[in-house]
Amino acid sequence: TLALGGLAIGASGETTDVTLTLAGSGNIALAGGVTIGAGTGTRSLQHNGATLTTNGTSDYTGTTGIGGNATLLVNGTHTGGGTYTVGGTLGGTGTINLGSGSAIGFTLNGGNYGGKLQASSIDSLVISGGASTVLNLTNAVAPIAAPSLFFTLGNPGTTVVDVQGGLNIGSGTFNFNDFTFTAGAGFGIGVYTLFDYTSVVGTLGSSLSGTIGGLNAVISQDNVNTSIILTTSAIPEPSAYAGLAGLAGLGFAALRRRRVRA
Repeated sequence: TLALGGLAIGASGETTDVTLTLAGSGNIALAGGVTIGAGTGTRSLQHNGATLTTNGTSDYTGTTGIGGNATLLVNGTHTGGGTYTVGGTLGGTGTINLGSGSAIGFTLNGGNYGGKLQASSIDSLVISGGASTVLNLTNAVAPIAAPSLFFTLGNPGTTVVDVQGGLNIGSGTFNFNDFTFTAGAGFGIGVYTLFDYTSVVGTLGSSLSGTIGGLNAVISQDNVNTSIILTTSAIPEPSAYAGLAGLAGLGFAALRRRRVRA
């Protein structure tokens, strides 16, 4: 991993738009962020390398592209950013403050899998910018070949992704198997907010239940609190099923006796 203080896009005297393109197999960790350098024009970032982690403030206002094998972790803050196009993995524990009218969208890679989102309820990822900004998951949840949402769950009652704008979940393709859930420290029975939002477009799919860390888990939409939630509960012991079956058998036998006497 190459540790740097930060990266600046643009040099003195440049008056045209500039895109910083990162490539290679090495990881890069920035104590700061990606900032606007000297000169004028829009500054953008295209990350095609391994993992780039930003821990400080980024202030470039152009677009952000994440290639198919690349990962961008925003653990700091990106203020005033333009549209994100995610073919690889976007994640982190920081805040992405989108510029007005900007969106985070995911691309389809060969039609079999799309870009990925990685986040944790232990330290939420915040996507802000207002009502005109959108987190668009349509292409992320459309493919069926592999999960695209990698969420770690901590204590119940916590939020994974806080979308302070619009959320698009596609039309009936948002299902439990779009997720890979990891039971983190504090995971247990209760309710988790997967996505909090201001407005939503789209509908949930029809396959919304599974198991996580030995617990039953069901995804649903909370229209009152404008969120998509996950509710976890205990899996009944086999003895409980046997007890229910026994009660049902006794009830059936009693019913037969009453019918015979009649």
